[in-house]
Amino acid sequence: MPNQKKFRPILPNADASPSPPPSHSLSSDVRRKREAVPAACLGCRKKKVKCNGQRPTCGTCASAKIACEWPVPEGLSTRQAEARRIEELAKKNEDLRTAFEMLRNSKDRESLDILQKIKAADSVDNAISMLLDASLLLPARGAGRSAKFPLRSHMSDSADPATPGSNEELAARAGRSSPASERLYARFPEGLKSFEDETERFREVVLPLSRWTSASKDDEHLTHLLTLFWTWDNSVGRIIDRSLFLEDLLSEEPGEDGWVEPRFCSPFLVNSLLAASCIYSSQDKACAIPGDLTTRGRHFRDEAFRLLEEERSRPSITLLQGLGMLRFYEVSIGDGALAERMSRHLLDVYESLTWEAARPPAQKSVLQTRLDRVLQAKSHISWGMYCVNAKNDVIFQQPLTIRKPATPKTFEDGSSSFLSSRDTPGYLWRAYPVSEQDYPGYPREAFVAECALTELIEEAMDICGRNNRGKRNPVNREACKVLYDQLLEWKETLPDYLQDNESILPYVHVLHATFDVTVVELLSAVATSQPGPEFGSPSPNSLCFAHVTALLSKVWAFRALYNLHHEPGLSFACFMLAKSVLAGPGTSPVNLDIFVKACQGLFEMGEHLHLANTYLRGIRQMAEVADADVPTRTAKYFEGLEDRGQSTYVDLAHWMFQISPVSPMSEDTGDFPN
Repeated sequence: MPNQKKFRPILPNADASPSPPPSHSLSSDVRRKREAVPAACLGCRKKKVKCNGQRPTCGTCASAKIACEWPVPEGLSTRQAEARRIEELAKKNEDLRTAFEMLRNSKDRESLDILQKIKAADSVDNAISMLLDASLLLPARGAGRSAKFPLRSHMSDSADPATPGSNEELAARAGRSSPASERLYARFPEGLKSFEDETERFREVVLPLSRWTSASKDDEHLTHLLTLFWTWDNSVGRIIDRSLFLEDLLSEEPGEDGWVEPRFCSPFLVNSLLAASCIYSSQDKACAIPGDLTTRGRHFRDEAFRLLEEERSRPSITLLQGLGMLRFYEVSIGDGALAERMSRHLLDVYESLTWEAARPPAQKSVLQTRLDRVLQAKSHISWGMYCVNAKNDVIFQQPLTIRKPATPKTFEDGSSSFLSSRDTPGYLWRAYPVSEQDYPGYPREAFVAECALTELIEEAMDICGRNNRGKRNPVNREACKVLYDQLLEWKETLPDYLQDNESILPYVHVLHATFDVTVVELLSAVATSQPGPEFGSPSPNSLCFAHVTALLSKVWAFRALYNLHHEPGLSFACFMLAKSVLAGPGTSPVNLDIFVKACQGLFEMGEHLHLANTYLRGIRQMAEVADADVPTRTAKYFEGLEDRGQSTYVDLAHWMFQISPVSPMSEDTGDFPN
């Protein structure tokens, strides 16, 4: 066929036998990949050779016997190290902006004070850190000077004895000052020109604290820490008589003979107090390991434990006070198991001491002798221990382990109480370390109010506390109704300057939060008890819900004024708020808002306080046990919780993760639960 295409003929296979398999497999042609390393050392990078990433010396540098240097921390890649560096620079930039904003918004006098602090600091970082301490602890800008809190004008018009007097009165005060004040004022022989001049000079005194501790020799920094404690502590400061503490601190060298017993200052107490003071600081100087906030105060705490071994066999007031400070430190940012041991030892020391009744002074409004002053201080300290330990027992929902003291409250009489003296430290309060605004501190009035509230707390814990097996005692509903009315009367009869809606003093706000915590505990016990006599209208559930919302408003008001970073006293309040929501069947928007804010508050505290992280972990476990649907916006508060510091102290509260069958969030039917 002419159009047919011709193809090349195909030759037959010369060897029909199958071809042998290749002598090598495909896998042998593929080289094994070298294990990647996060980053190469500087020497290998410079020579452009492979680096095995072995630390501290890689294989190449080890073979060449040269120093091996690394550009990034171990475990991080170059990109991750750059990202961390960017975060650090962003934080430093934000810190500088915050410091500059504080300087820009401050008054002339405050600006000069800030500049002096910057010049006196060892480095720029320490100066910025000190200012940031202030930004964490200070009221929000204008909070203390707004129309809502006109404390300066309001209180200066008051007839209360704590109101600052005239310049003539203040000048006369220097002539009749207590021994501690005489030593302080003796450093300024030129005299006092004005009230502001006096308070400024008093603040500039550097205490010789380094004589009492081997952990630091920087008296200026130690004085700064102690001033932070006196300014911002709302938990344990009641157990120390500041006047006698300062008098003994300044009078003799530690261990020197010739002291008049009892002593109100000792190396153990000073180191314990400095450890507790570090809770309120975020400076590197306050940390045993610079930059690690979890080590704040650890060097003072270790020194205190060393001294404790020497003092524990000799019960004394300073031993009792130091144990109280150490327990507070360990509960907040330390070891909870140690806190439990401190608590037991503290109770043993308290019971072994003798608390004599103070004698009335021969003439009122006249300075007392050292003996009279000591006896009155013992009354103050015994009642202070009563108040401080009560807050600890409320956490465990147990009857008070330190009962109401038999010692009369000799500090209650304004005409003879040392707390009413204008020489008393704490007579004035200012938001140290940057604010120069002074407010009357009302130390006597606030302490008397706290003692009265603690007596009611003792009754409440006797009624609704749990026994050693974790079971709640039978609730007497009639007694609860009487006690609830007494609690309301306590709040209503407080003077205006101790009402939380009128005062800017932080311990006043914490005092009212303690009131609501007590009421919620009491009403929760009534709501979960067996039916009994009528409690009244509204029902216990409705009243409990009202006090839960009031407690939230107090916590959030404190957060707006001062921030929550350094306030251990409100961590249990936040835990109680979240627990109340989880224990109830309701999921109303109000309940969810309470839960979210409670978790947010604990999360913010947790950056500085281990105790808050433990409460937050407890809330998460309670939610899992109850199979509760928590708001999705709270998930961020539970992320990375295991990486934060924890305190085992509250884990000892066996009731912590128990869910009550009826809660203050229950719907109000007007009847008691069956």
